Amino acid sequence: MNPDQQVSSCGSKFQILIIAISSININIWSLLRCQVTPQPRQISFYNVKYLIYAYKVFILVDEKHSQSAVHSSSTAAPAPGKKTGNKKAEMAIYVVVAAAIIVVILYFTLGRSSGSSSLYGTNVSVQNMQQLYSIANNNTLANMVGVSAYGGVNGSSYFKVINATPLSNTSKPEIDYVGGEFCPYCAADRWALILAFMRFGNFTGLKYMASSSTDSFPNTHTFSFLNSSYSSKYIIFKGYEIANRTGGALMQINGTISNTYSTYASGIPFVDFNGGMVTSGSLANPEILSGMNWDQIIAQLSQPNSTISGEEVGMANIYTAKICQMINNASNVCSQSYVKAAQQQFFAS
Repeated sequence: MNPDQQVSSCGSKFQILIIAISSININIWSLLRCQVTPQPRQISFYNVKYLIYAYKVFILVDEKHSQSAVHSSSTAAPAPGKKTGNKKAEMAIYVVVAAAIIVVILYFTLGRSSGSSSLYGTNVSVQNMQQLYSIANNNTLANMVGVSAYGGVNGSSYFKVINATPLSNTSKPEIDYVGGEFCPYCAADRWALILAFMRFGNFTGLKYMASSSTDSFPNTHTFSFLNSSYSSKYIIFKGYEIANRTGGALMQINGTISNTYSTYASGIPFVDFNGGMVTSGSLANPEILSGMNWDQIIAQLSQPNSTISGEEVGMANIYTAKICQMINNASNVCSQSYVKAAQQQFFAS
């Protein structure tokens, strides 16, 4: 094979290389972000667009090289050593162009990924909030999921009836949550809690978060209640994140919830339903969220037959039924069939 054919062949190999690398770049970056079990890559518009750009660049480079090769073959042969130097220079250009395009693709892909760690602690986007509200208040979806698809722990034994001091002395019952940003089980529980509470009111200031990178089910994508607020005409909600995702102290719990937590909590997440019932631990399994970012989880939540929807929406339905019981079914959502079914299965007195 002559030198021209070698460079042309190498150019083709670089075309294949850039396609291969760009096709797996999401999984590479997932591993770098300590996502131990990244999900199969989902092709996005942006990935395809930059992949096409990369391919076109290599086609143009190949065409330029082919034209140069034809021209050089019709002219006098260069002095010994000179041609080899030109080929080395051309090869260097190939390498530089390939590296530059790979960097550009990875930069734009990672920058547009909603799984980026740079989002931890920042406010949840308007788009994601709207998506969550839409899922939470999709009664067709909630009724399709119901509670029969829920595959977690036995909910009837999970909720513990107590006779403690009410958290609120007002006409609105109070529900308090105690968890930690590092905790993968808290991460799974928050998805369901947020969906349930969105059926009765509105959150402000929810933050993107992921569980610890060194705990079980590392980097489980979730949200944080730190510095957030909740408004509702039916209930009061307070969320306490007692530690950050590296285990450092964060919020202090005080007042009535502090006494209830110290008396009844066997771990986190812990939820107190106005002194009449508590839960300790998560109804959901964080393993189902492993390796997925917020957008991927949200997409799965909207699919009634998905494992994530069955567990998270199913758990939200159970929480919703309990809240409806606390407010004497005053909200319209309490008339839904899934609420009545959950009340009968988990909270019948």
